[in-house]
Amino acid sequence: MTKNAMFKLVVYSPKSHMDEMLEALQKNGCGTLGDGKYEGCAFLTFGHGTWIAQKGSKPFKGRLNRREMIQEVRVESTCPASKVDDVVKILRSVHPYEEPVIEVYPLEGLDSRVSVKPALQALRSK
Repeated sequence: MTKNAMFKLVVYSPKSHMDEMLEALQKNGCGTLGDGKYEGCAFLTFGHGTWIAQKGSKPFKGRLNRREMIQEVRVESTCPASKVDDVVKILRSVHPYEEPVIEVYPLEGLDSRVSVKPALQALRSK
């Protein structure tokens, strides 16, 4: 992995907590692009999350054994590899859900010094 390796972090959050998630990401170095010319960059997708809380759970909303639904936002942002572990811990600490969904994906070629041509050629040859 290169020194400037980047990851994409995805977190699903109640719409009511979207600003808190965005702020946590930005304050911890996520979503910075163009050699610092842009900060707090993220992509948001709105939808609905659903769950059925079981015995022993402490749901954010709702009752046990009953399907619940809430407006949620999928927040996607970039994160330097060196900060991923810390940012995931921070997101878990500020997230209102007992079990937040946080996804982490490696990104190829996001750093302007890295060429994506080899990765694209490998995909095309399959």
